[in-house]
Amino acid sequence: MYYPTNYNESNGNVQQNLYPLNWNPSNVNLSDEALNISIEKRQEDQEQIENFLKETEGSSNIIDAKSFKKPSKIGEARNSLIMIFQLNKNIETICTELQCNIDISVEEWQGKIEKCATLKNQILEAIEKFKDNTFLDQLKKDVEKRRKKRLREQVKRRNWKVEKSLRVERRARLHAEADSWLRREQAVIEKEKQDENLRKDADMILSDVRNKRNDAKKYLLILQELKNLRNVKTNIAKARGEMISTAANEVFNNIIDKLSEQWSTLDREYSIEEQGLKLMLKTDNENLIEKQKKNVFDEWQNVLFGKKVLMPDQVQTDIANLVMIRTAWDKYINFDADSSQIPIGWIIPKTPQSAAWQKYLKNDTS
Repeated sequence: MYYPTNYNESNGNVQQNLYPLNWNPSNVNLSDEALNISIEKRQEDQEQIENFLKETEGSSNIIDAKSFKKPSKIGEARNSLIMIFQLNKNIETICTELQCNIDISVEEWQGKIEKCATLKNQILEAIEKFKDNTFLDQLKKDVEKRRKKRLREQVKRRNWKVEKSLRVERRARLHAEADSWLRREQAVIEKEKQDENLRKDADMILSDVRNKRNDAKKYLLILQELKNLRNVKTNIAKARGEMISTAANEVFNNIIDKLSEQWSTLDREYSIEEQGLKLMLKTDNENLIEKQKKNVFDEWQNVLFGKKVLMPDQVQTDIANLVMIRTAWDKYINFDADSSQIPIGWIIPKTPQSAAWQKYLKNDTS
């Protein structure tokens, strides 16, 4: 709101200023020009927006037209051929009826002829589309696409069957290997049980043989003592002047000699059997000790190197193991500062690095 700035009380006239303080009459034309410029700018912006929207709609229509897939002509051609076949069947049926019913009225005859003509026109209309080169070209393209698609599907099914057969063969081979491994492990376990039972039986037989040999030696000593006692009694009787029967002495000596020979033979047999059992047990114990040493050696290898060292024949049959070993050795073929030389001998750690290593240290200290 603006208030009057000039007020004259003497003449009683009031002079009011209805314009703002900074108002200039020359600014009126400038504001009109700015208004016209803003309207023109708005119209240009509106035209640009409309053109942009039209271009966007046009591009979307082009994309829709490109993405739109034309329907296949194979179905249409198949339906047309089926319809032509059915129409031909209808015409043949009508012709057969006319041939069989020659005496029908003229109206019925004419009606059937007209029906045949109608069916013929429908057949001609259906055939017309096959005379169109565009339709035929599109139909040929669709048939070729369908043929290629079926070939691809056949190849895919064939490859899938081959892959399936390979998977089945691989599964069967793995199952056979697993069964073979289980049989080998079972055979090893059974052999160990048999060896253990044989050792127990051999120990029992050896103990029995030793007892029998001790009995034989005991009986030989008894026979020798009896013979000595007989000689002592004979000498005492002779010293007394008694008559001793020579035949009785010979019979006694013969019996003692036979018994001694018999027990000596048994003792020799028991000795041979004992030596054989000892040799068998010794060989078995040596094999058991060798196996235990091998197991201990494998445990040492696992503790020192982290895994069991593969044999050359295993490396030759398995490429993965060969690559693994070559990778481990190739780590040393490096001239950087962080590389290390191949160690000579076994490097035993000073402190226990694991429970297995601690076990061996305890065994050494004990």
